[in-house]
Amino acid sequence: MLYKELRNKKEMENELNHTDVPKGSMAIWSLGQTGFIFKNAYGDMIAVDPYLSYNIEKNDPTTEFKREYPPVLDPQQLANINGVFVTHFHDDHMDVGTLTELTKVNNKIPYYIPTPDHNSLKEDYPDLKGQVNATLTGKTIKIGNFEILPIASAHENADYDKDEQGNDRYVGYFISCDDIKIYHSGDTSLTKELIAEVKKLSPDIMMLAINGGDYYRANRDIAPNMNFREACDFFNDVNGDLIIPCHFDMFSNNSDNIIYYLDYLSQNYSHKKNHVFVPGERFIYMK
Repeated sequence: MLYKELRNKKEMENELNHTDVPKGSMAIWSLGQTGFIFKNAYGDMIAVDPYLSYNIEKNDPTTEFKREYPPVLDPQQLANINGVFVTHFHDDHMDVGTLTELTKVNNKIPYYIPTPDHNSLKEDYPDLKGQVNATLTGKTIKIGNFEILPIASAHENADYDKDEQGNDRYVGYFISCDDIKIYHSGDTSLTKELIAEVKKLSPDIMMLAINGGDYYRANRDIAPNMNFREACDFFNDVNGDLIIPCHFDMFSNNSDNIIYYLDYLSQNYSHKKNHVFVPGERFIYMK
């Protein structure tokens, strides 16, 4: 998938900063991959997994991970957000290229990183040290009127990778404000534990990675996620209101065909709401 035309960055920045969100609504912008920005009715803004650089291919020109489209924003254009949440340490999620550039224009924004890797980020990039905070699974973080709850994810072969103290290396985030509840899966396989936990939380919106995995990707050390069938079935099982697929549009070597997802969803759950983002798009959810 190649997006030859993306929206004007300045226009998008103005939209982020000046969108007035009605009470009982949530504004969401896609940054591509699993990156999203959320804005509530009180003007609070948070970002999850912003990958707004070419750091992966810059650091390794031989990599098979090459962006299919340019970043929809420059990192400095996130200067007015209130917090950045990272699901795990992989470079397309914890993008140091984005964080270091953003720090140059606002060194007060808190960055939340899963506990096992937050210390190494501070040690390797001392300019970020004052902004890096550890997330703990099950411990709610408050940003303005947002409440953000880290939830354990099983990214590596459906296992829950933990450090010696039992802290989760991979997380998703349950984001809530007023009566709107959002589950952002980050990268994860599907497990009975995850299904049970998300059912209890009862999200309205489920943002789910759908790229799956296979033998050949595993042989290249590419960790799997749930596939599009599992994501749709998971969404239906939880009885969410709206499903938003992600992790399919940025890297052609680790993707799946969005048409297969749409076909499966329409054949099996045609009564359920769905939205597929174009990178840079704004979407207003009203419950």
